[in-house]
Amino acid sequence: MVAGNKKPEEKDTDTLNSTRSLRDDAETHLAHSHKSSSDLKKQSAEELVHELKVHQIELEIQAEELRKAKFALEESRDRFLGLYDFAPIGYLTLSDKGLIEEVNLTAATLLGVERSWLLKARFSKYIAETDVEVWHWYFINVLNQDEKKCCTLTLIRRDDSYFPARLESLRNKDSSKGTLTVRVAVSDISDIRKAEEVQQNQYSLLKGILESTGSAIFSLDCHYRYTSFNSHHVMVMKQLYGADIETGRSIFDYQSVKVDQVKTKLNIDRALAGETFVEMAFSGEETRSRRYFEVTHSPVKDINNNVVGVAVFAQDITDRKRAEDAMLESEERYRRITDGLTDYLYTVRVQNGQAVSTTHGAACIVVTGYTAEEFAADPYLWIRMVFDEDRDRIISHVNAVLKGESVPPVEHRIVRKDGQICWVRDTPILQMSSDGKLVSYDGVIKDITAAKQAEETLQKNTDELRTSFNKLTSAEEELRQTFDDLGRSEQALRESERTYRNLYEYAQVGLFETRLKNGNVIACNERYATLAGFSSVKDAIGKDIVHLYANPEDRKEVSRILHEQGHIEDHIVQFKNHQTGRPFWAQFSARINQKKDAAEGTIIDISELKRVEQELSTKHEELMASFEQLNKTVDELRRFNNLTVDRELRMIALKQEINALLKNTGKPEKYRVGP
Repeated sequence: MVAGNKKPEEKDTDTLNSTRSLRDDAETHLAHSHKSSSDLKKQSAEELVHELKVHQIELEIQAEELRKAKFALEESRDRFLGLYDFAPIGYLTLSDKGLIEEVNLTAATLLGVERSWLLKARFSKYIAETDVEVWHWYFINVLNQDEKKCCTLTLIRRDDSYFPARLESLRNKDSSKGTLTVRVAVSDISDIRKAEEVQQNQYSLLKGILESTGSAIFSLDCHYRYTSFNSHHVMVMKQLYGADIETGRSIFDYQSVKVDQVKTKLNIDRALAGETFVEMAFSGEETRSRRYFEVTHSPVKDINNNVVGVAVFAQDITDRKRAEDAMLESEERYRRITDGLTDYLYTVRVQNGQAVSTTHGAACIVVTGYTAEEFAADPYLWIRMVFDEDRDRIISHVNAVLKGESVPPVEHRIVRKDGQICWVRDTPILQMSSDGKLVSYDGVIKDITAAKQAEETLQKNTDELRTSFNKLTSAEEELRQTFDDLGRSEQALRESERTYRNLYEYAQVGLFETRLKNGNVIACNERYATLAGFSSVKDAIGKDIVHLYANPEDRKEVSRILHEQGHIEDHIVQFKNHQTGRPFWAQFSARINQKKDAAEGTIIDISELKRVEQELSTKHEELMASFEQLNKTVDELRRFNNLTVDRELRMIALKQEINALLKNTGKPEKYRVGP
């Protein structure tokens, strides 16, 4: 389809042949002319010669103008054929029988076929078998209507590979020949499909995360209407109010308790004002199920940082609330009992028959005057504290214990830190391994047997806490991995969006050529004229392209880059429609043609792509907000575990001390503590 430029000598030969043909026609016309020559006889020979010379010069001037016009037409034809062949999308012209009559290089490249092989071939042979029937109906509709038609089909390349394509077709009538043709624009939308798949995967991942949590999660708009919720929230609303919730309906349509409505409105209004906070309160009908919730309210913001709704995470902590109340009551009881206790426990760990460490209970200061930290800092303080006359007996007693012998309680004197001498009763409790070796023993000084048992229980709970912490750490690692995957998905999506801009539908590609010195359009296609707001290409020719810019400063910036670099690629700028004044975003590319003293380029309307980018950005921000809330939930779970373990340890210590009191009074122990 591309016509090659003729050599200068060929053009001169064509011009000479054309001149001779005109002379032959003129002589023939003169020979058949019956005009009288009486007027010529009245003129002298010199006048006739002068007249003929003037006429000859006029003819030469006309001939020169005709040659220039011809050369200009040839250059214009070559220019538009070049733009046609190297357009970013494929163009085909089909006959009314579906045969390919014309095709550009881009279309041939998409199909992986030499252009010469495509001519006169039936286009349907390059359509996947599953879409052939769709193509036939689509082609019939195009032939029967004057408006543009679009469809999406799967095409086959020469190497039998498949790719999704978007087709835009328009019927063309040739009134002189009485024939119909169809102009078809073909775009490879593989990257768009991949972007859609990435977006769908992100949505599925977010939905899976929201459904996997044990909390009720939902969001409301500025009018308190549901925009989304997970299945757990559906179940909770059914339990609390007997309601079957729906998106688009107000949350107050379902809350039947007036107090709940008032409190919910106050909290939502706080979040709509931009505040993030946590509220704890009871919700639900008394006759159904009134539960205690920890509710986190967070504002939802759009890309412009405007609050457009509220995200709510509600965790049912009814059981935890009851446990905390019971613990508070037990702590008060424990405080009253322990105010009069003076006993303490120590623990000695043994390896290979030798004591390797000793741990003293915190109450040791009441009995000995020394703190547990002082015992820990001075490993031999315990033996120096023993009264001199009793020291040898206590050393023998300890050696017997280290050998694993069962020994009775021993009574001996100690010297307190304040110099006072007092008696203590030391009752050792040996801990043996499965193979009968001593691994540790506990000493109860006076009444603190329960303190040792608390240490043992503490170790068990510490292991359980470590297990829970490891699980939380694993969960955190999974969340980090999810964040990394989302980051890679987002990068892939942005890369595909760039390709999407470069391969956008042909209906959004404007082709133009302008003078460098004044910016006047000297050539353009129909799409450029439509984008610029002109009724036709003819109306657009001669108009300054500067009127296309919504901001004149953008024209200056584009001109600067063009003159400095000689080209500009994928420049995003806002244009406006010349007729309606409607602004639109465009991807602008151009290069300078020094031979023509002109700029050639393309304009692609990417307003829709801008809208898609904004939607993707909004969804990404919502996704990141959800993950941030999940991290807060994990932190709250850790805090709760720490609080629970601490209070459980105090309960165990209380039970052990009560058992010790009962034992000293000769009564049986009331609680079973330890393994």
